[in-house]
Amino acid sequence: MNQAEIVGGGWAPGRLHSIAEQPVMVRGEDVGRVLGEVYRVGMDHLEELDRIMETVAAIVGNGRCRRVRVVVSEVKLNHPPMEAWTWQWEDLEGQHPTLSSGDWLNPGLAPLFTFIAFSCLLLIPVLSVALPLVYYTSRTKGTTPVPPLVSYVVVGLMVGAPVAGLYAAYLAHRRKERWSGCLLLIVIALAGLLLILGINLSQAFL
Repeated sequence: MNQAEIVGGGWAPGRLHSIAEQPVMVRGEDVGRVLGEVYRVGMDHLEELDRIMETVAAIVGNGRCRRVRVVVSEVKLNHPPMEAWTWQWEDLEGQHPTLSSGDWLNPGLAPLFTFIAFSCLLLIPVLSVALPLVYYTSRTKGTTPVPPLVSYVVVGLMVGAPVAGLYAAYLAHRRKERWSGCLLLIVIALAGLLLILGINLSQAFL
């Protein structure tokens, strides 16, 4: 926003979606509010922004984007609401992630898939320790041996957990969840474990 004078930040009525990793605002008076910054610009600058939003609309590839006037509140302390231009989408098709916070830079989505990815990461070492421990206990204390089916299920979980964890991390990134900053470490750890499991399984069968 070079050569634009910032007025302040404020809230406009509407709902904020994430489509193709782009912020998509939907108009509405009773569906929530969206946080943004208000700038004072000239007509040339406004037309330039129109061209930029045409590019964004092509990336989104869903619905129709147009410039509309909205009432923005809380722009300045003790300042009355003011009108401003923004770009909103109409006629969207399908279901899309909604940013309940209304803030694109701080989406505030619950870290559901981040938690799933982290759980998959923890599951692998737990199973790696639990299965040999059960086998050792059954042999040394003469308890009932572990059925082969249980072993197959555990091995299947150990192989499937990294794949499920990586997919959950991908979904968490797409949703822009809270705590997504730790996703890179989780992905690296899951990919490393998957590689180690693949090497061990290939050696076992070769």
